[in-house]
Amino acid sequence: MGAFQPRPTGGFFGQFVRQFFFDASADYYWDLSGNLETSRINASPLGFRTQSGERFGFSVVANRDVLPYDFEVAEGVVLPAGRYDFTSFRLEASTANHRPVVVDAGYNFGQFYSGHYDDVNLGLTLKFKGYATLALDANIVRGRLPESRFSENVYQVKADIFLSPDLGLMNYVQFDDISNTLGWSARVRWQISPGNEIFLVYNKNWERRWDPAGRFAPLGDRGVIKISLSIRP
Repeated sequence: MGAFQPRPTGGFFGQFVRQFFFDASADYYWDLSGNLETSRINASPLGFRTQSGERFGFSVVANRDVLPYDFEVAEGVVLPAGRYDFTSFRLEASTANHRPVVVDAGYNFGQFYSGHYDDVNLGLTLKFKGYATLALDANIVRGRLPESRFSENVYQVKADIFLSPDLGLMNYVQFDDISNTLGWSARVRWQISPGNEIFLVYNKNWERRWDPAGRFAPLGDRGVIKISLSIRP
């Protein structure tokens, strides 16, 4: 892996760009017989962070996958065994983390095995003066292959509330239309003193069903209490 990350000190770029990011890397994997199975060559010809903290990037990935047997790349979409060479691209941008509203986005596109795909990541984070944080994320995938088309969607919500630096409630909710499962994880953290903490964790899952009586059926729940104590002489 190689990287070059210069910082412009003046001129036009120096007024707007804090640092450039250029890098390249390569990964190769062989089977026990010495035959190449997978290779990834990644190059980022353009990436930079502005003086205000925003970041932008563009990268290219050249892929080679040798499938020794038929592979199900998505539900109901099976790729025949063989060698696949394909190139994908990624665009990404994000606002500075110090802002009360943070937006980030990523877009992967290009070839995908025998066809093409689009992979979009969108995120929005709201910060409320250190007392609460709300983050919304979505990952939307669309694939177009000669074998078939497929789509995958994952949605996430994170909601954290801090009554003090030592006491907080963290919530994480996720739904994906692959397993049709909705999951919720809640955690209370209370730091009594440095090194002494109490955690209360509760997890619950539902399965989405097309039932007129209710679209989500509970799958199970679980609660855990964890106490961490630091004993010092």
